[in-house]
Amino acid sequence: CRLIRFRGAAGLGLLHGVDAVAEVVHRLDPSGRLVPLAKILLAGGYGWICRFEDAEREIDEALALPGARGNPIPRIYASVVRAHLIERIRGRAAEVPDALGVAIEALLEHPEGDELDFAVHASAFRAFALSYLGRHEEALVETRRHRAIAARTGELAGAEQSRRWIAFTAMAELERWEGLSEELERAGASSGPFDGSAMSYYVHAFRAHLYAHRGERAR
Repeated sequence: CRLIRFRGAAGLGLLHGVDAVAEVVHRLDPSGRLVPLAKILLAGGYGWICRFEDAEREIDEALALPGARGNPIPRIYASVVRAHLIERIRGRAAEVPDALGVAIEALLEHPEGDELDFAVHASAFRAFALSYLGRHEEALVETRRHRAIAARTGELAGAEQSRRWIAFTAMAELERWEGLSEELERAGASSGPFDGSAMSYYVHAFRAHLYAHRGERAR
């Protein structure tokens, strides 16, 4: 499932990545304790490439497995995947922040059951959902919660990347140009292993946005 995410971040085709993950997941012993979570994450991959029927099927099958019985965590994971990678992509974004908010609180209440630290991802997804809806102040607040959760799981680098994307959009949309300038300066040249990917694209795109606002055509 990380393969799906990394291929997406690098701008590579997702279909092969999802099918590769599906081949592995479908070979797993269905009685395995964490197989429901694997199928739910696979459902997220299907949602990402708009194969919504496959996504819903994986979720339904996951929640019927032995590992999901009497365990609230698979249903919470499923609600996160359904909100961010199915309903949002289908264009039903308005209810996504509330659904993710409920899921995050539930995961934080059951930290011992959240073995994949999915609360980190759910919080990032909620920040992006708020950003997509133009609720930028709320998105910035969510990035602070995201960083706090990530600090406990050792995923601060990823949280900072997400925070940066959200901050770029918020500063530009709210016309806080000095704030955008500071964020871009902090981001630096954005060179390295992800240069040319979606990660560096945001830096270059918002730097161009700032130059356009200043009328610095030569830049």
